[in-house]
Amino acid sequence: MGNFDLTNLNITKLSFAGAADIFLLALLVIYTIYAVLVYKQVKILNKAIQTRADFFLDVLAMTHLIFSLIILVLAATAVLA
Repeated sequence: MGNFDLTNLNITKLSFAGAADIFLLALLVIYTIYAVLVYKQVKILNKAIQTRADFFLDVLAMTHLIFSLIILVLAATAVLA
C-alpha cells in the first residue's frame, strides 16, 4: 500500500483498501490467537489421553501455529510498509 503511520491516522481520509487491510490484519491476529489455543489444547489432550498419534498431533498443531505466525508477520509487513 503506502506509508502507513498509526500516529497520524486520519479516519476521514482512510480509503476502503486501507480499512480492508486493517480489518484483515485484525482477523489474522484473532486467528493467530486461535492457533495458540489449539496448540495448547492439543498439548493438554496429549497429556490426558496417551495414543500412538501424540507426536503427529503435536507436530501438526505446532506446524499450524508456525504457519499462522508467518502469515501474520508477512501480512503485517505488507500493510505497515
